[in-house]
Amino acid sequence: MIPISRLRPGRLHKKSDLTSNWLIIFLVWAAGLGAAAQFGKIAVSLDEFRTIYSVGEVGLGFLISCVGLVGLVFGVAGGILIPLIGIRRAFVWGMFGAAMLSALQAVHLQYFALIVLRILEGASHLLIVVAGPILMARHSSVAARGAVMTLWSSFFGLSYMLVALIAPALLTLGGTSALFVAGNCEPNTPAPSCIKSISSLFQRCRSGWFGLAMARRRRHI
Repeated sequence: MIPISRLRPGRLHKKSDLTSNWLIIFLVWAAGLGAAAQFGKIAVSLDEFRTIYSVGEVGLGFLISCVGLVGLVFGVAGGILIPLIGIRRAFVWGMFGAAMLSALQAVHLQYFALIVLRILEGASHLLIVVAGPILMARHSSVAARGAVMTLWSSFFGLSYMLVALIAPALLTLGGTSALFVAGNCEPNTPAPSCIKSISSLFQRCRSGWFGLAMARRRRHI
């Protein structure tokens, strides 16, 4: 029998269980901050929406809460289906959908059109918040996994705080359009240009980050 002391760590654990990819961990966590901002961006700009839409307080509040409807209704199903779709694929779809929908919301739409976009945004939010912690856990070591999950648990509250700090300056600069686009293009840029800019940025990030991850995976196979 081989003594335990002579066993190499690789025989007891996979390499991924012994090392952490902190770049991917923090990128996914940052995506979680953006997902939580889907709620915060409306909450901090209700006064502006009060002047745009002739709806009551309940209607304004529904602009915030309708994003959570998808998670409320399809949360359990999402937890089952997203692993079948593929964790990384679901995360990419969620990020792309969130960026595109937020850019569309930068155009002053009719109230009910905005509600529809917000509900669709809830689907992208569900993809990110289900796939995100799984990706972080996959790229963390056994020793660091508790700390990584603790980091993920901070995304909602921290995002609200950051939005509350940044939003007043963005609202002063370009109104709700500047807040929704959030730096991906200039506040006065027409909506199609905003969408093109965000799409281009996302494609560059996707080809760089996920392309590198897939290349590493192929080398290990």
